[in-house]
Amino acid sequence: FRRVLFRSEKHEEKHYKKNAEIDARSQLSNLNAPKPLFECFVGVNLAKAKYYSKKEEREKEKMILNFCKIFEIILFEAIQKQPKLDFKTKDELLGDYPNLKNLDSLREVREDFLKRAFEYNKASLGAYVLVLLSYKYFESVFEKVQEWLDFIARLIALRGHAHKITEELERLEKENLEKLEKQALEYFNKIANKIYPKEKR
Repeated sequence: FRRVLFRSEKHEEKHYKKNAEIDARSQLSNLNAPKPLFECFVGVNLAKAKYYSKKEEREKEKMILNFCKIFEIILFEAIQKQPKLDFKTKDELLGDYPNLKNLDSLREVREDFLKRAFEYNKASLGAYVLVLLSYKYFESVFEKVQEWLDFIARLIALRGHAHKITEELERLEKENLEKLEKQALEYFNKIANKIYPKEKR
């Protein structure tokens, strides 16, 4: 009986994975997206399917972590396309956005991560956002920069630290998770269409 159950679970897992890959190909079909980005989308879709069908709470965390990875990948590439600028502190960068909600999640960015991001080195999502503020990059992508910053600050706050599920993420209802996903995909496409246009390959 245990063997049959194990086989059944394995088959179910393969089914989830296959569907997640199909969805990821569809979501990225109009872009020259790199493989790590594809894998993140598979991760999002896999976690979503399991959460919606099995009500596995841990899958919510996996969705958020994958969304953070997605934005880390595309924002790091966006930084590499910008001219080099002198290092600025968090206070200098955030001074232009006094009304930013969830400001703490961006203020918590480590200063060494910020410096690394300025040097085109791997850092963190919050550091990439702060560096791109200094380039006024988001003004060229979004009509309402404030909304984008509020969204990304919330995403970082939901992710938390050291793989501990935050209280806010625990309280996040399915409807709000769906809204967050829709918003994430909308923002992703606006940036990705500038970075991975298909016709340029």
